[in-house]
Amino acid sequence: MFVLHWPNLYLFFIFHQRFNARNSAAGAVLTSTTITLVIPTLTIARNLNAITSDQSGAFTLAAVLSCVIAPIVFNKLYRPQPEDEERTRVTFLGANILTVPVAQQLAKGMYDITMVTDSEKNYRTYNSQVNVKLLAALDDDALTQAGVFDTDILVLGYFDADRNYRIARMAVEHKVARVVARFETREAGDDHLEELAADGVELFNTFTVNASLLRGMIESPSTLKLLTDTEAGLYEVEVHNHRYTGKTLQSLPDIGAITVSRIYRNGHFVAPHGDTLIEPNDHLIFTGSKDAARTLRQQLGARN
Repeated sequence: MFVLHWPNLYLFFIFHQRFNARNSAAGAVLTSTTITLVIPTLTIARNLNAITSDQSGAFTLAAVLSCVIAPIVFNKLYRPQPEDEERTRVTFLGANILTVPVAQQLAKGMYDITMVTDSEKNYRTYNSQVNVKLLAALDDDALTQAGVFDTDILVLGYFDADRNYRIARMAVEHKVARVVARFETREAGDDHLEELAADGVELFNTFTVNASLLRGMIESPSTLKLLTDTEAGLYEVEVHNHRYTGKTLQSLPDIGAITVSRIYRNGHFVAPHGDTLIEPNDHLIFTGSKDAARTLRQQLGARN
């Protein structure tokens, strides 16, 4: 009947890459319900006189019993598992008045925050406020051993531009997905900045940020309030959940509580409409409340 033969065992190991052993076994058992394949095969075998009618009846009965018993066994074994909440790992290098407040705010959302410093003074100052690691040195071996490059986003927040450049080069060599580096002055060398930008490093300095903030306060006060409001804000989620790919934006859960303003797809921005189809790895940029944003990020960002 639904004995786990080699194909089922093979499927068990495939399922086990994504599900626990109990649910993998349940899925393998359910694949034994193959009556739609058995009936045509038996018909052809009888026409070729390869089997007798009694043998055909026995195989048919076994297939019917498999279709009845396998779903029952599946329901007994299977236990729904909560989808993993995808949390973005962010590592800050440099604990100071610029990076610590940002880390504290991000820690309230779907981010795992780690902060690294080589300053014992700053470590004592900020360790009670955010998760800080103290390293004796910031060379490649020390950073690698501390797991600094094993992150989704690496933020280099030191005021020392040369230090940020040196670590950014290490991060590029270690293939960190995103590197954000602080450069307060262009005296660090335009060639260095152009080199990092060409490698995909995202550069910023507080002067341009503050200038943009002031300009926003003057030109678009309502938009700025939207970005800084505690109840609503601008959010982004990358679509990993295949349950939603191929579906329209208007079919998203609680779509009335959010407004999708842009879709970043394959390096380009797409103007969304209600009937726009969602594709894998789309970046949805939307506004809404924190609760609605958290729910949407959990559902669309879950890997399956």
